[in-house]
Amino acid sequence: MEKVLVTGATGRLGANIVNLLIKRGYEVRAFVMKDDPELCKLKNLNCEIFYGNFLDFNSIEDAVKGMDRVLHIGAVMYRPPSMSELTYWNLNVTGTFVLTRACIKHNVKRLLYASTDATYDAKSWIHLPINENHPQRPTSLYGVHKLCGEQIVLEAMRETGLPVTITRFASIMINDEILNFFTIRYILAVCRGTMSKAYTNINPNKIPDTHIPVEKAMKDPMQLCIPRGRDFRSWRFHICDIRDTMEGILLAMTKDEAVGEVFNIGYYRAFTWEEIIKYIAEKSNQSYVDLCLDAFWEFELSCEKAQRLLDFSPKYDYKTMIDDAFRYRAGEDLGLIQGQSYFK
Repeated sequence: MEKVLVTGATGRLGANIVNLLIKRGYEVRAFVMKDDPELCKLKNLNCEIFYGNFLDFNSIEDAVKGMDRVLHIGAVMYRPPSMSELTYWNLNVTGTFVLTRACIKHNVKRLLYASTDATYDAKSWIHLPINENHPQRPTSLYGVHKLCGEQIVLEAMRETGLPVTITRFASIMINDEILNFFTIRYILAVCRGTMSKAYTNINPNKIPDTHIPVEKAMKDPMQLCIPRGRDFRSWRFHICDIRDTMEGILLAMTKDEAVGEVFNIGYYRAFTWEEIIKYIAEKSNQSYVDLCLDAFWEFELSCEKAQRLLDFSPKYDYKTMIDDAFRYRAGEDLGLIQGQSYFK
């Protein structure tokens, strides 16, 4: 039985990965902080709890000892006001460096580094869909940290032969998050510039009044709305059901073809707000509004490489995700650990 260390094990992705690995027959060590309020998510899982901290370098090395594979999922996405930028850097970047050196020292068979689509610049992409060779110009500190982490693990492979794989995820949805994300309040956040700069190609400084028609149209924050550009094309965004994301991770962790490679992980294509909103409206008997704006937002990854080299076959399209979201809201257990949601 192979032993796998999972960092970020109490996150919404990490906890579900721990659960899936156990079901697939792996022995799992979960790297967690002692005061983590989300630790309860691992309570009923048959895994080893290892208390550590990415600011405690000795704990990182001790966690890696005896492991066959390491899934480095842990990271701080949004820096709380109480955290200094230096601590933010050390948790995400220095911690990754120390973990990587520990993997070299203890002859880990595979290090999988979970990166993000935020390493791409959504404002000035050269082509869509964005493949793994597209220039990376992150526009957020989180994206910068993840790009640094990618270079750390790739340099370790070049220097020592450590087998590494990098994954960059489309935005992950779990349980009913798809119903919370595609709402007018997120359109407003994008147009105001308060949404993460990494995920929108709208610059409110260049189009300063884009938010005004959204504010006028909004009757309720959860209102259904189809945002369109001047040519009436619907906005588009690339998402991925967490169950597909996890399958992509396991393939990247185990396939020999994945060593030294970078993979975008997401559904086959991006979805338009129009197709998602119309299906939600149909399922829930809600009305929606069409809203033409001066701004247009679209973002799409190419996941062809993962499909070709890893046999990655996503199963959950937007209709399946929406159907499951309503089943979840009706009380059905989808077998997933919810945890803290980014899309409330």
